[in-house]
Amino acid sequence: MTPKTYKIKLIAKPILFLLVTVFSITPFWMFSRQSRLPYLLILAFVFALSKKNSQKFNLVTSLKLSSLVLFAAIVELFQTATFGYSNRFLLFLIVLLPISILIIFQFQFGKILVINFIVFATVLMTTDYVLYRINSYTSGEVSELEIFRQNNNGPLMAKTPIINFTGRIRRTTDQQPTFENRILVFGGSTIFCGEVDDSQTVTSHLQRKLNQLDVNIRVENYGQVVVDAVYSYHKMTSLPKERLPKRGDIVVFYVGVNDAGSSFVYPNMIDRWAAYYNNYSSLVGFIDDHSVIQSNLLSLAGRGRMTAGDSTSGFLQALKDSKFVSESLGATFIPILQPTIYTKLNKSKYEESLIATYGTDLEVALAEIYPKLATKLLSLPNSSDARDIFDQLQPSPFFDWMHVDSRGNDLIASFIFERIKPFVT
Repeated sequence: MTPKTYKIKLIAKPILFLLVTVFSITPFWMFSRQSRLPYLLILAFVFALSKKNSQKFNLVTSLKLSSLVLFAAIVELFQTATFGYSNRFLLFLIVLLPISILIIFQFQFGKILVINFIVFATVLMTTDYVLYRINSYTSGEVSELEIFRQNNNGPLMAKTPIINFTGRIRRTTDQQPTFENRILVFGGSTIFCGEVDDSQTVTSHLQRKLNQLDVNIRVENYGQVVVDAVYSYHKMTSLPKERLPKRGDIVVFYVGVNDAGSSFVYPNMIDRWAAYYNNYSSLVGFIDDHSVIQSNLLSLAGRGRMTAGDSTSGFLQALKDSKFVSESLGATFIPILQPTIYTKLNKSKYEESLIATYGTDLEVALAEIYPKLATKLLSLPNSSDARDIFDQLQPSPFFDWMHVDSRGNDLIASFIFERIKPFVT
């Protein structure tokens, strides 16, 4: 063996081991609901690198590496303790990955694999970077939607909003040091308000309005990203005993957007997996935001297409259950159907352009689902419909089709304030 050949093998072997490990770990990481599995698979990589006395990656070593992959997969199955859709896919990976690893090493195309991977990755990243600049992507920290808002005189989002937590919930400012009762506001990201500072959330605006009434009431923000009515019910009922609603409190459910999203049917497998697996969804979103080539490939594959489904039955039951629990604890339950850019009349040019960026599928699906949600929510006592609250608000408060700026949050708070005022005065 010449020194040059030895150097190539010395470089290629660890890279090959790394590629196999990434190949083994990535599918499990993307489609796993447990966090321990990828760390177990890293043991396979460490084990492979420790075989310094081997001149080549032989069959025995391959079998040992494959057995670690198999063991980690079995651990995952026992952790989830179910054999539904996700674990059927996992069983497929259990069979696929060890066989793939054996094939790679038994046919000795390790060095070819490494060289081709390096060439392919270099060409892909260089081309993607050039396209990234040509398409005026300023940096990975600025989304395409943010650039759209900048170019169309839309509301600008703070680069680093001030976000703090108190007792594991988003901080609401201007709270009274002492209080007699609380208003617990549940909802998704439109209540969490991650686009604005603590002082500009819906609950902070609502707290200041209540302070003007000279009442000792504290507003608490139980908003959480991607939370619908069903999850809000479970979140409320799982609160520690001392934080559960009590007599004289008010429970507000600000719902609609995520409940509609729960009813969307995605014909494309990419979106169906993204709706089910959080890690996979994060990876696809990262690729979509940072790679021009991959973003276009995802679009060509049909990512983002959707139709309206018929799974809103759990919505009404969750509201009824939440009402029952609230009232059994002596609190008042007030459900509110939230607005979207699609429910707004008198849309501005910016809003029409913003709607166009989402295509027609979302608009058609919401037009079918949202009236069903309204009918069910408004059948409950103390319910309210806020779909029209932005009709006269200009310039537009919408960052996207559902999240709004501080002016929008203030208007939402005013709407909630008028609904709860009879119960606090």
